[in-house]
Amino acid sequence: MLKNYFTIAFRNLLRNKSYTFINVAGLLWESLTCIIIFLIIKREVSFDQAFQLKEYLSNSTRNH
Repeated sequence: MLKNYFTIAFRNLLRNKSYTFINVAGLLWESLTCIIIFLIIKREVSFDQAFQLKEYLSNSTRNH
């Protein structure tokens, strides 16, 4: 039964190539966006984790 579902899905993918391309491209774009957001959040949370008194530290930037 499951083999039949995959066969039908594969046939539909071959028939509707433009629709398949749009769906796959959208899925890849959403996955890439989630990974980038995860990496940004992971980087922001990881600052000042090595120090015992990390709550007293702050990030400072210098503009030149």
